Amino acid sequence: MVELPAQQVLSELTVHGVNDTVVVAVVPSPQSTVIAGAAQPVRELVAAWEQRDVMAREIPTDVAFHSPQVDPILDDLTAALAELTPTPPKIPFYSATQYDPREQPECNARYWADNMRRMVRFAAAVRAALEDGYRVFGELAPHPLLTRALEQTAGSLDVPMAALAALRRAQPLPHGLRGFVADLHSAGAAVDFSVLYPHGRLVDAPLPTWNHRRLLLSREGQESPTHGGALVSVHPLLGPHVRLQEEPERHVWQAETLYQ
Repeated sequence: MVELPAQQVLSELTVHGVNDTVVVAVVPSPQSTVIAGAAQPVRELVAAWEQRDVMAREIPTDVAFHSPQVDPILDDLTAALAELTPTPPKIPFYSATQYDPREQPECNARYWADNMRRMVRFAAAVRAALEDGYRVFGELAPHPLLTRALEQTAGSLDVPMAALAALRRAQPLPHGLRGFVADLHSAGAAVDFSVLYPHGRLVDAPLPTWNHRRLLLSREGQESPTHGGALVSVHPLLGPHVRLQEEPERHVWQAETLYQ
């Protein structure tokens, strides 16, 4: 795996003269590529990239899937799966090995043989899902390997999204899966909680309970504050008499006041 675009990797395979034994096997994101093929040329390419300070590493595997290395077993695989009778999927999916990610193939023996041999266009499948409006992605694996690729693909389109991991290495079960469901719900995904809690029901959280006590002030027989003074009495003709604190010798009568 190398942190370089697929087109650049293809060019370098040709420059090194190994494009007949090493191929681009997976395109996880616009910025990363996985190659597969003969072991020695792959090691030499990884070493050359590391010398250029390009992030690259070998992925331990017994079989170089999605490369010419699997060609000898494709016929046997097709024959072994010949009796498959696939039914239409209940949930639509994006295929990472079809030239059109939105195509809904028949998952027969030929499909699975092609799935093993063809290049994995993961970035193209994610791009199609993003273009169709999907914004929450969950990786169902023992440890996340593709969340970074998801984020890189979404970043190349400047599209906000959530890339969530179902499990992590050394994480005790079932807490990881429960946390994953919670993460999906928090990210805005439509989680069917009836699967986990078929006999329960969701209720709204109770609102705060307030203790109400009325504190009404009566103006009858009480002094009411005014600007700079206090009302102490009401004259039948002149109205309320105002006592000014700063000028107690003055006698002021408050005129009728209208409030809107």
